[in-house]
Amino acid sequence: MNIPSLLEKLLREKSGEKAHRLFDQLAKCAAVERLAVLEAFLTYAESGPLPHCKTSAVSELRDIILPADKQYASRIASLLNVPETLYWAIDAFVTVAGKEGYGDLVAIALNTKLDAEHRAKSVRAVGIHSGQTFIVGLPSDPGEWTSKQIPVRQLRDWKRDGYKRGPGFRTPKRHVNLDSPNSDLDRIATALDAKLEVLRNEEQDPVNPTNWLTPANATDLARLRKHWPLPKHYVEFQRKYSPLNVTIEGRGFRAGLRLYGANELIQNQDGYAFRENPRRVIDCWPKEYVVIADLAADPYVLDLSKSTGDDAAVLVAKHGMGTWKFKIAYKSFLAFLSQLTK
Repeated sequence: MNIPSLLEKLLREKSGEKAHRLFDQLAKCAAVERLAVLEAFLTYAESGPLPHCKTSAVSELRDIILPADKQYASRIASLLNVPETLYWAIDAFVTVAGKEGYGDLVAIALNTKLDAEHRAKSVRAVGIHSGQTFIVGLPSDPGEWTSKQIPVRQLRDWKRDGYKRGPGFRTPKRHVNLDSPNSDLDRIATALDAKLEVLRNEEQDPVNPTNWLTPANATDLARLRKHWPLPKHYVEFQRKYSPLNVTIEGRGFRAGLRLYGANELIQNQDGYAFRENPRRVIDCWPKEYVVIADLAADPYVLDLSKSTGDDAAVLVAKHGMGTWKFKIAYKSFLAFLSQLTK
């Protein structure tokens, strides 16, 4: 079926399920007829019969539109005024309008009649496009923002100054041994980084980078050493390759294992070794256990009571069972780390 026929059928379709199947067929044509597919999605977003499918059409449009498609800027701008299409139209609009569209998007961000999610989406869109750092430290997901997190003053100052280009966002630092490994730990970390690189290439937020191994802050390392007598290999791992928003999926970790970095290790003991509000020790938690990762809240811990000085066993337990029943998962931290590379 050709693209005009698909669009004609879409504009008559009253079933959301069937409409999405037609969207899938259209999307498959984008590799060879991108502009025709773009036009079809845009037409549906403007005049399609199903409001929730208009949202999907703009999401599909957002994925294939390019900065060179400036002829569509005014039509996409009109979608910013429609509740069903506003969210994804923000991304598509900044792509084609560029700096000329900043004023429209800042107006959305400052519009207190809109919900926080749409305002935040607009802030992130202009922030990422312009390299403005007023979005650093704020959630990647606009749905997690509150109205109080909208940087109103910074946006107004930026508007007053003519929407100047910001400094951009730095790529996290990499330790030199990831490219020139000298030890078993280096070689395992290099293999893990190669696995994480695939995830980084698939999806990466320049503001809040994910799945990086980066040298730890010296202050964070000092705090860890003060807290626990950690084994040498673990300290060295954190010093050179501290995980930055790392989630591992793979053999044995289908739910996604969160591997903690030096800057979050102490606070992530909460819920295991400590209760919150006020923070106090949980008596039944073994003091020699340090949670270094979790798999859907199941803790993986270093057992410091059996540390050799260089390494220690990694134990695991199921959460929500009433009592903690730990078992040895890996005989050493290096063995645990090696499993993450598979």
